[in-house]
Amino acid sequence: SKPLGSKVFINGAYQGKTPLEFELPADIYTLEIGHKGYRNYKQQIKIQPGQRLHIQTSLHWAGYKHFIGNPIQVIDDISDLIKP
Repeated sequence: SKPLGSKVFINGAYQGKTPLEFELPADIYTLEIGHKGYRNYKQQIKIQPGQRLHIQTSLHWAGYKHFIGNPIQVIDDISDLIKP
């Protein structure tokens, strides 16, 4: 995912941060990927027996309305997002 280190959830349960690889039994799941300051990616996925999925996504910045708090905290949050 872009950005790296985004949180991954399957059916609401935290799985880890990207990049991430794990196995799931065949079924239908709700995949959600999120990162502070970005809009979440959410998709329903259906896994067939023996199937291997490779999912890539680029999250979109949520904009200034995402940040709540005093101006110093907002500046700190934005600075965290633009650090290399």
